[in-house]
Amino acid sequence: WRSGWGKSNETAMRAAIEKQQLTLAGIEWFNSAQRDMTAQIASLADKGAEAIMLVANPADGLTAVRNMAALPATARRPIISHWGITGGAFHELAPDAVNRIDLTFLQTYSFTAPAFPRRAKKFLDAYCKQFGPCESPAHLPSPVGTAHAYDLVHLLARAIEKAGSADRSRVRQALENLESYKGLIRDYEPAFTPGRHDALNKSDFSLARFGQDGSIVPVVLE
Repeated sequence: WRSGWGKSNETAMRAAIEKQQLTLAGIEWFNSAQRDMTAQIASLADKGAEAIMLVANPADGLTAVRNMAALPATARRPIISHWGITGGAFHELAPDAVNRIDLTFLQTYSFTAPAFPRRAKKFLDAYCKQFGPCESPAHLPSPVGTAHAYDLVHLLARAIEKAGSADRSRVRQALENLESYKGLIRDYEPAFTPGRHDALNKSDFSLARFGQDGSIVPVVLE
């Protein structure tokens, strides 16, 4: 995606590709609300790409997936996507296209395989009471966004309480000096420090797919 977010992902992904000594076939950019990415997909295939790593929001991600699914089966490439495509009703809008291609995406949380089942159950009971009814944890919309928001709100509330103010600089300092917190995603020991503003690390990431019914299913790597 031709945006600040897309460009920062390009920088990080280039560095990771070089570190792993992989060959980068090429990079193709797209604009917001672009209606056709067939040319970008064809260009990458012509350059020898065996898979495509996608950084897109749900709307643009749908375009990429639909265009890939429209190709003959032998011309399709697997897509490995940023988790951003799962923020909306992605599968619901194009189930046939999603189910026809090899699509995996990053996740940092799963309500079907939570790291802390008792915490997840307590959360789900409250969530479904407020927003339900819930057919199954597998059908909870945007599980990663939900878990991130839940943990972040608790961390932010603790920081504001610690700072004794909603002043930005004081809250920032408090966030960098929080005590440990047991969240949905992980035990934060602590979440942030003055030199580390990422609460998660590479051990928190996993891959997932859409099930035939649109649920998000963790991928088990053998």
